[in-house]
Amino acid sequence: MREQRFIVVMAAILLVLPEARAFCEDAQRFVLEDYELSFRKADDEGGYWAELKRAGRVLVEVEPGACFMSDPVGVVADKPARGCASLVGYCFSGGAHCCTTGILLTVCPSRRDVKTLSLAHSGAFQWEDADGDGIDELVVPDWSFAYYAVNPDDPADLFLPFAFSPAFRRLLVWDEEGWRVDRPGEFAGIYGALRKEAVEEAQRASAQRDPEGSVGPALSAAYYAFMGGRGEDAVREILKKYLPPDWREFSGSIRKDLRSSVEGFDPFETERPRSP
Repeated sequence: MREQRFIVVMAAILLVLPEARAFCEDAQRFVLEDYELSFRKADDEGGYWAELKRAGRVLVEVEPGACFMSDPVGVVADKPARGCASLVGYCFSGGAHCCTTGILLTVCPSRRDVKTLSLAHSGAFQWEDADGDGIDELVVPDWSFAYYAVNPDDPADLFLPFAFSPAFRRLLVWDEEGWRVDRPGEFAGIYGALRKEAVEEAQRASAQRDPEGSVGPALSAAYYAFMGGRGEDAVREILKKYLPPDWREFSGSIRKDLRSSVEGFDPFETERPRSP
């Protein structure tokens, strides 16, 4: 359920510093120290050219036609920790619900980092101190099972329409190297709670004789079992119990695909931004 709430809410509560905003008719500009994130109008259809610069040097750019400016954007104080600040921007490609790119600059006394994030079908990431250590993590979606097909050669056979596709919840961690993806077993308690919620949702769908509605929760429970540090046997048992019968016979290949998604999750854009 928690990942569903994430999809519905799709936005962090941002504290935008008034002095960081400057407006003109065809542009918006956001400033953090000597960094500037600007959105300049590129056409009459709502397209914007997005650039993150430092002292005039371009670190990140999203070209016109790929960027339709979407809120929330601005400077977020004390994120991910006290004394830090993050400059956040989003670009939406203009499709039905995909895709969103996040632009993130984080400046702390000891280090700074720039990332562009592929958020796919979701609108924004969330800030959350998941482990209570005083440093916020970023909650981001893993959409690797959107429109998932058991047999890619015949997707009409067994596949998930978007309405039933799960957005697995993942965390980005701020450490001595900057932002990185969380690791299986690192947040065992958090993923254990998510697994329990997904199991309960799968059970409700099964009780309501809704086999299609039980697939996403079953996949989520198995994914979170992997993320909680559980092994193949635990995941195999979850899929055996909660997948509907026509999906169950493919649980071996599904389990392998889930493992690949867990281990291969990388929301950072392929073209890494220039060093801040």
